[in-house]
Amino acid sequence: MADRRALIVAPLYDGTWLPPLVGSPVLVDRLSTCLKTHGGYSIEVLNGIVTPELFRAKAAAFFDSPGELLLYFYGHGCVGIGDLGNLATFEAAQFREGVLMLEVGAMVRKSQATEVVLIYDCCHAGKASVTSEILGETAKGLESSEGRDLLAACSAHQIGWETSNKEHKQLGAFSAHVLEGLEGGRFPEAATAFEDRPWASM
Repeated sequence: MADRRALIVAPLYDGTWLPPLVGSPVLVDRLSTCLKTHGGYSIEVLNGIVTPELFRAKAAAFFDSPGELLLYFYGHGCVGIGDLGNLATFEAAQFREGVLMLEVGAMVRKSQATEVVLIYDCCHAGKASVTSEILGETAKGLESSEGRDLLAACSAHQIGWETSNKEHKQLGAFSAHVLEGLEGGRFPEAATAFEDRPWASM
């Protein structure tokens, strides 16, 4: 079996510009257990005070390797200058939102890994697949191809949603369903589980 590694990124938010996501610890714990037990992945978690510099360094090292790789981002997504999507980091603010989704996509395209899966549970997650009209060929969106896939919680113009289901403890709606699938369970209240409560979106 190929070497399988997963990087789970779940930044802490200080509440100054973006609100904390209280379900992050639950997501990290349950997802780590699923990927280890059922997928044979070795897990690295990047949470707490995640700066853009730390995120870039960890991602660069993570993708600079062979094997089967999975990156799961659970946090806020923001649209910045040039209508570009950003994965928000700790102390995100206007004009310094975090790490461009296109940066991560560039790392994925250059990776020697046999398989890369990106899973983004954040607002505007679909921006990861959109090529910048401003940057053109230098900033292609990540397109699904052999060995490269993106699972996005929403499209480029949409915001993410929380679930009000108490069993899922304020997880993002997308992650709640991902975990249900990985754990082999069912979500019987799926049709009524999500109240009208979007994550903060910038």
